Amino acid sequence: MLEQLNAEKLCDLFCAEVSLHKRGGFLMLKTPFTYPDGDGYPLYLSELPGGGVRVSDGGHTLMRLSCENGARKFFGGAGDALLERVAKESGVRHSEENGRFYIDSTVDDLPQSVFRLGQALTRVCGLT
Repeated sequence: MLEQLNAEKLCDLFCAEVSLHKRGGFLMLKTPFTYPDGDGYPLYLSELPGGGVRVSDGGHTLMRLSCENGARKFFGGAGDALLERVAKESGVRHSEENGRFYIDSTVDDLPQSVFRLGQALTRVCGLT
């Protein structure tokens, strides 16, 4: 069975699980990444002024966690330190202003950036 697997076949299989949808001024990337309740991660792609692409969760991850577990647990003190640690270790940025986790990427590095952001969001969800 593995003899039949090659890079082209693997790419086709991965690509079948990913799609783009236009939402306002953003492109929404649908991936197999999910929150613990089964809802998919909303991943937004937006063009950066100097070129490149920003991949963001739109602030949904922290919004979900604060609604499900109480906002105090994730804001201020140790909660902020944990969020920043996960972001730093994953190479992801976190905006305290709007709660978004994001990565600025080139188009060529977009697949790796999406996986890194997905991994970071999974780790953030695991903080509960």
